[in-house]
Amino acid sequence: MRRYAQTAIAPYAVRARPGAPVAASLAWSDLDDPDLTARRWTLATVDGLLEDNPWQDPPRPRSLAMARGLLTALIRDEAGQTP
Repeated sequence: MRRYAQTAIAPYAVRARPGAPVAASLAWSDLDDPDLTARRWTLATVDGLLEDNPWQDPPRPRSLAMARGLLTALIRDEAGQTP
C-alpha cells in the first residue's frame, strides 16, 4: 500500500531500507542511464556520488563518517563478528 509522500526524501539522506541506499539528486541526463535504480548509491558507495556533488561547499557541511561507522558495526553484529 502506498501512502502520501512515502517516496519523498531529502537528497543525500540514508534511506531506511536494506543496504542503506542513499537518496541522490539527479541531472536530467542521469534519467537515460539504464543502470539507474533506487539502490544505485549506498552508504558504502556514496563517495562516488559526492565526487560529482552539485551541492559542494554547503553552508553547514556534515560528515557521513559516523553513520558509516555505525553501519559497519551493525553489519558486524549481524554477521556475529567482533569489532
